[in-house]
Amino acid sequence: MCNTSIVKEEEPCLTGIGTEPSFAIGQRAQLVQTAQGNVLWESLSVVDDAGLEAIRARGGLAAIAISHPHYYSSMIEWSQAFGGVPIYLHAAERQWVMRPDPAIVFWEGETHPLLGGLTLIRCGGHFEGAQVLHWPAGAVRRIAQAIEPFTYDRIYSARFDRTVLSGAREAMSRSVSRYLGAIAVFGT
Repeated sequence: MCNTSIVKEEEPCLTGIGTEPSFAIGQRAQLVQTAQGNVLWESLSVVDDAGLEAIRARGGLAAIAISHPHYYSSMIEWSQAFGGVPIYLHAAERQWVMRPDPAIVFWEGETHPLLGGLTLIRCGGHFEGAQVLHWPAGAVRRIAQAIEPFTYDRIYSARFDRTVLSGAREAMSRSVSRYLGAIAVFGT
């Protein structure tokens, strides 16, 4: 049985890509779509037509970022499939790169901004330079989409005296728009 990529929409602008049957350590990658370009978070061991087409259908890749060395095996192939897009790794992980390539960008420090308001954060732990990808737009859009089908007029806060007693749906919409507008300023 051949391994093939499977694609699952996680939420708007976030697509999970995995391999069936499970291969290597069974990881999945996530395609994060932004107005400034798409980032592949993590990498899969298998590079196949299904995975490549799923990414191309969503606008291709502008960059790849990978949390730690367990996912490095096919990162060069993924980059080359999209014209040699940059692969962002923390400089503390340089020793774990077995196949150097001009596409690899080693960054230093504690944070590194990427396109579309995304930020790499060195958190260490499993490996000294292990990093996470912060996607500020994802959570807010997901919350707004999840409650959209429901009728409501009040929002009860976690704090006393902060209840929105009426017009809560409109207040939520204004809040989401204001937040997304603010982060768009930083993502340009």
